[in-house]
Amino acid sequence: MKREDIIGCIETYEASHAVEEYIVNGWHVWPLLKMIPCMKYLPLSAPPLPVSGGVAGLRPWLRTTSLYRVYKWLRRWKYRNKKNGACDYDSEHHDPHDVQRDVVILTLSERRVLLQGTLYEIYSDPLVELLHKQGLSTLVWEQGEERYPRYSRSAWISRRMDAECRQFPLSSQFNDEPHWFGDYQKFTHEIMGRAVMWYEVATLIDVVTHQSFVFEKWLQKTEARYLFAVCWYDPLVMAATMAARRCGIKTIEIQHGSQGEWHFAYSAWLRAPSEGYEVVPDVFWCWGKTAVEELHEYNPAFFVKSSAVPGGNLWLNLWRERVQRTTLTSSEKPAAPHKTILVSLQLDVEPLLLDAIRASPSSWRWLIRFHPAREKSSRVQEELMFKHASHPGVELDKANSLVLYELLGESDVHVTAYSACAIEALAFGVQTIIISSQGRMTFSSLIDQGLMMTADTSEKLIIEIEHAQRINPDKTPAIASMFANGDDAIVAVQRIIKQEA
Repeated sequence: MKREDIIGCIETYEASHAVEEYIVNGWHVWPLLKMIPCMKYLPLSAPPLPVSGGVAGLRPWLRTTSLYRVYKWLRRWKYRNKKNGACDYDSEHHDPHDVQRDVVILTLSERRVLLQGTLYEIYSDPLVELLHKQGLSTLVWEQGEERYPRYSRSAWISRRMDAECRQFPLSSQFNDEPHWFGDYQKFTHEIMGRAVMWYEVATLIDVVTHQSFVFEKWLQKTEARYLFAVCWYDPLVMAATMAARRCGIKTIEIQHGSQGEWHFAYSAWLRAPSEGYEVVPDVFWCWGKTAVEELHEYNPAFFVKSSAVPGGNLWLNLWRERVQRTTLTSSEKPAAPHKTILVSLQLDVEPLLLDAIRASPSSWRWLIRFHPAREKSSRVQEELMFKHASHPGVELDKANSLVLYELLGESDVHVTAYSACAIEALAFGVQTIIISSQGRMTFSSLIDQGLMMTADTSEKLIIEIEHAQRINPDKTPAIASMFANGDDAIVAVQRIIKQEA
């Protein structure tokens, strides 16, 4: 089913059902239920069997051995004396709530980038610096793979969270189905193509409920006043947000990518209980005024209790001036027969992209950048596809080792299926060519304004690359409204502190 069809199904269902009354375990579960078919939070089939041969097959077993635990301890010890203390808040040996702080930040490890010999977390690290300047102390909780050395301290919480949640029994799956579940089952079947069973949904609700109990205990010990989080619709973040509400802590979601009318988590929210949903944040921290306006336009139910502020993309703002100083505008650039094309991949490779690479001039440089969620070991097949394109200008290592904004500084044009990098590229005056139907829908307004281009064939893609020109974001009002600056970020923090947001 296409994305626009899914959005239509959601709007129809929410408009005709009292979803604000769906309560399990004492909380309103519709936000989680709504994300299940959209984000595929439930498996569509049985999990794959473990690989039987080679190192991959041994890896799960090795992680249970004492030798592996010794290796991990030595690795942490190696970086113990790094700047800012990489291991001070390690979750295996320290409680993630072992200090009292004004602000807790819940973020993702997959978005760390190598910066000055350490791994910089693009959401939490610039926010920590901003909050410290406003006199607020911080504690960072991080989910995902443990990676060292970190730029600043954080606690990996995934392992400890799993351990503490095991203390709770899964109970809802044994209860009777709610009266509304039959309609919900028909709704999800239309999107997912299979019957979703109550025990599946109930188990996920139980997990989020129990995670919220753990978060509540941790948050009470930190005595925090604010919780900032990335990706509010992640079930773990929902649990943290719900716990924070019970603790009287103000919650703020940090925008991490494109939102708007065609994003499941940021559109078609029509109903809400009078007190708001427990798992929806109090404040949405947006990149700019455009995102704030779109949230209000497409989500009347959010603003029963929530608000939105144009705080800016802090990581982008750190780079924008630096890159602009070192990047010539298109009028200043000497004429050259070559083009540098930055490609931001999603999880799949569009066939027309490979065809265009094969047919493009040998003087063109193709910087192929994989999605941050893709580990190097999982993209071997795709790398071979690009190498077999037999183009001398294909570069994989550089595009996946440098910071995105560095690459934009030396690129003439950006190509993607539907990555949010298309929006970030505009901040640096780089136009994007969209090569998928989902991308054309997601960025339709920007395409209509001529700020992005489209191509549905390899021939059209080559033509658009040849004609691509840089634009001046400071002289383009539509772009300026998309990106708040550093002063706006300070104002946003002060509004949140004063509870005026």
